[in-house]
Amino acid sequence: QMAGRELEIDSVSGNIVVTASSPGEAQIESVSGDATLRITTRKAQVSSVSGDIRLSGGLTGVMELESVSGNIELGAQALNKLAISTVSGDSTLQIALASAGTVRADTVSGDLLLTMPANTGAQLAVESFSGDITSPVGKVDEEEYGPGKSLNARLGSGQGTIKLESFSGDVTLLLK
Repeated sequence: QMAGRELEIDSVSGNIVVTASSPGEAQIESVSGDATLRITTRKAQVSSVSGDIRLSGGLTGVMELESVSGNIELGAQALNKLAISTVSGDSTLQIALASAGTVRADTVSGDLLLTMPANTGAQLAVESFSGDITSPVGKVDEEEYGPGKSLNARLGSGQGTIKLESFSGDVTLLLK
């Protein structure tokens, strides 16, 4: 139990597993091992090259996750800011936004699945060069000449900001 302190872990090939920890902030870096974290914190930065990142627990505040080919799984409530960046890894995100919170996720060829509460309030902007965009709100606009799709919509109050970008990966938004 490390309440209030900073949790910092660097690993090259070993798997990282942290449960039931409540650090003030967490900074985790992994090269090829998987990082599985069930923690309570207001600030976490997790990066991986080829290992998968699984982050859940009492997560609020600011979460920044980066991966090259590893997959990202995130379960969080009431985030002020979420930044996700992957190259070929898939991102499965189940989150809620604090009022006026922001989500920014980008991927090159990985798929992006974002599940949020039906009452989420945000301006939504999704862009993909050659991937598919699926959303229960808004309409997908396709470029008249050449590839490229985008979707812009307002969710609820429109207070927050959600920006999702992919090159060839599919982007899916679910509201439940």
